[in-house]
Amino acid sequence: MTMLATLTLSAFAAMPAPRSALVRLSSAPRAMPGAPRALSIMSVDAINTLVKQNDVVVFSKSFCPFCAKTKNLFKEMNVNAKVLELDLMTDGDIYQSELLKMTGQKTVPNVFVKGAHIGGNDDTQKARASGKLAELLGK
Repeated sequence: MTMLATLTLSAFAAMPAPRSALVRLSSAPRAMPGAPRALSIMSVDAINTLVKQNDVVVFSKSFCPFCAKTKNLFKEMNVNAKVLELDLMTDGDIYQSELLKMTGQKTVPNVFVKGAHIGGNDDTQKARASGKLAELLGK
């Protein structure tokens, strides 16, 4: 019997991960914890400008299924929504942090319609069902 076969599950779980696994897990580009990160003045101004200049703004993440539902809702309504994929932006985490301060919402999608904060996917779907979304959009 090999040594691995004789280890109990708890002993196996307590073993340190191989170095190669640690490298793969830590290879994602992220800021070091505690490292200073300058707030981009552009992020705060950009959020306000985007919300003012577009009928619909969706702050999204490309992998998020709830974001996909929200984006599809606007597509079905033939509404040209301005979509920002925060996970694909170099300072997307700063945008999300500023959105949290502005709206109190941590999650995406974070939706604005005609300058008003609607909320996330559930709120947007409810606004459509109630007719509030069509009313805001003048449809």
